[in-house]
Amino acid sequence: MSWTRAGQLSAETRSLADVSGLTGPTGATISSAEKYTGNYSYRFSGDSQPIGIAGLNATAARAHLFFRHNGIWGSGFAPLVGMLVDGAPVVWGLDLFTAEIRLRAGWVSGSSTVRFPVTVTSAAITATARWYSVGMTAFFDENGFVSLWVDGLLAATWEGDTRVFRSGQTTARTTITGCYALGTPSGWMTGLGIWSNYAYVDDFYVDVWGGSSRPTDAAPPSRRFLAAFPNGPGGIAQWTPVGGANWQNVAEAPPDNDATYNRATDAGSVDMVNLANIAVPPDWAVRAVIPMVYARKTDASVDSRIRVLVNNDAGALVGAARPLPTFYGYVWERWAAQADGSAWTEATVNTALMGYESAGDFG
Repeated sequence: MSWTRAGQLSAETRSLADVSGLTGPTGATISSAEKYTGNYSYRFSGDSQPIGIAGLNATAARAHLFFRHNGIWGSGFAPLVGMLVDGAPVVWGLDLFTAEIRLRAGWVSGSSTVRFPVTVTSAAITATARWYSVGMTAFFDENGFVSLWVDGLLAATWEGDTRVFRSGQTTARTTITGCYALGTPSGWMTGLGIWSNYAYVDDFYVDVWGGSSRPTDAAPPSRRFLAAFPNGPGGIAQWTPVGGANWQNVAEAPPDNDATYNRATDAGSVDMVNLANIAVPPDWAVRAVIPMVYARKTDASVDSRIRVLVNNDAGALVGAARPLPTFYGYVWERWAAQADGSAWTEATVNTALMGYESAGDFG
C-alpha cells in the first residue's frame, strides 16, 4: 500500500475555484501580504470558512500546509488543520486562553457534548507571528491514530480507538470524506476563538492511503508548489481560440472563465504551450510535476473529456482522459518522474512543454 495525492492547493492561481470550503459565514481570500512560496497565500479573517479537499473516501489520510498567524486574540479553540469523518469534524487547534494544543474529535457517543480526547501543553505553536510547517496524519479505527506535526516534529497524538461520532448518534464513523486547512473557525465550529487578523495558509496538500491496513504514522513531507504559467506557444495549436492566441487564452491568473478560452469540438485536438521558468529554492528538490488545466464541457449529456500532456527531451507523458463538469474546475496529473523514469530537475522542468488534448465523446 502507498500514499496517493488527492489534491493540492496553491494560491498562485489567484482563484478560489479549486477550494472546497465547508459552509461558513465568510470565505478566505487571496492575499499578497504574506506568502511562503511564490507571491500569494490564502488569507483568513474573522470566521472565515476553511479551504480544503472534499470528496474523499479514505481509511487514512495525511495533510500538510504552511501556516502563519499575526498573533492571538481572545480565548477559545482556534483550529489549525482538520478532517471530516462522515460528518464528524476532527480538528487540531490551539486553546488561545491556555496556549494548549487540543484535539476536537466529533461528539461524545449519543450526546451533544463536544469531545476533546487530547489536551497537551506544548510550545509548538506560540504567539510568535511566523510561518509554521503543520501536518496531520489520521487512521480512524479501533487501533488508530490522529497526530499533529509542527515543523516536522510530533506535537500531539491520539492513539487507540479513534472512531468518532456525530452529534447525538452512537454509530462509530471511520471514513475520511474531506481534509481542511483552518486558519480560523469554520461554519461547523462556531463560537470559538480566532487568530488575530490575519491568518494565512500556503502550499496545502492531502494524500490518501491506498488500502484498509494501518499505515505507519510519520510526519507528512513538506511540499512547496512552484507555479509556472504559459508564456508562449508550444508548437501545436489545434483548439479554436476565442479572444486571443491559444497560449494567451490559458495564461491569465486568475482565470477569466469565458472571456478568453480555447474550444474543441472533437476528440484528439491538442494544444501545447511553453511555460515560464521556475527557480527551485536552495535545499529543496523537485519531487513531481503537476500540470493543471481549467476546463469545462457545455453539454451535461455528452461524455466530453480532457487529458493533460507534458513533453521534453525525456519523452512524452500522457494523462488519463478525465471527465469534465459543466462548470469550470481544475483537472491535473501528478508525475513523480520523467517519461524515461529519471528524476525531475529544475533544468528538465524548464525545458518541458505542457499541453492538453480533447478526448471522449463530442456528440
